[in-house]
Amino acid sequence: MFLFGRCDHFFLFLRRNWNTPYSFKRIYERNHMDAHSAKAQIILRRKQVEARTGLARSTIYDRMNPRSKRYDKNFPKSVRLGSNGNQNAKAVGWVESEISRWMDLCISQSRQQS
Repeated sequence: MFLFGRCDHFFLFLRRNWNTPYSFKRIYERNHMDAHSAKAQIILRRKQVEARTGLARSTIYDRMNPRSKRYDKNFPKSVRLGSNGNQNAKAVGWVESEISRWMDLCISQSRQQS
């Protein structure tokens, strides 16, 4: 015996219950996550990096520039956000985990000095 008399009733049921807390969509997403999506990287834009680190825009770029007096070899490099590896892409971001690691390193170094 079928739970639904007609196929369109089943699809109507699915559509109405798609975004509920225990929805089919969430169960599907939970069961079909591959290893790559489970380790998703979060990209921070410049303003977010400024807010997290407390550094100004010029200081962030100085930390990445080897010719600068404020160069920090441990500061994370930016990632281009252009499509298909476009070399002319101007939008950049930083990997959140790398920024967090750099901040942890700064904290540990400051604790060792004092």
